[in-house]
Amino acid sequence: MTIRWLPTVVFVAFAGAAAAQSASAPSPLPDLAARMQSGLWAQTIRPKANGVARPERRSERCLGPADFGRAGKLFSNDRPDNPECRPDPWVRSGSTARQRTVCNGHGVSGVAEVSFTLSPPNRYSGTFKTTSTIGGRTIENAADIDAVRVGDCRK
Repeated sequence: MTIRWLPTVVFVAFAGAAAAQSASAPSPLPDLAARMQSGLWAQTIRPKANGVARPERRSERCLGPADFGRAGKLFSNDRPDNPECRPDPWVRSGSTARQRTVCNGHGVSGVAEVSFTLSPPNRYSGTFKTTSTIGGRTIENAADIDAVRVGDCRK
């Protein structure tokens, strides 16, 4: 089976599920989340599929206290929770939090690892790594994410 877009689809599915699983959970970095500044944030994502760099993506969005107060909100696209995924508890070290999520179901199994760092008041970064198996084929994907506050939200 040769499908060029498959690694990206699997990465989005697993990374999105991992982030969504924790999007409503309390932040593992509550003291830092409380010091993050509301406003318009520019986010740059540098993805890799099976070790090959993909085009960088940039976006802007408004973030406020409620967004920084939820663990996975910074990296989630508001996907619903995936009942096939089981997240481990967040582990904190300084200003960084890490979580591992295992997903099995619908002919796909895999592990997603999320790590993010809050740097109050105007920067955050993170990494997603997924390893999944579909029909006996292993697919590895990753993305580095960097975001900075660029101003006030537009009305």
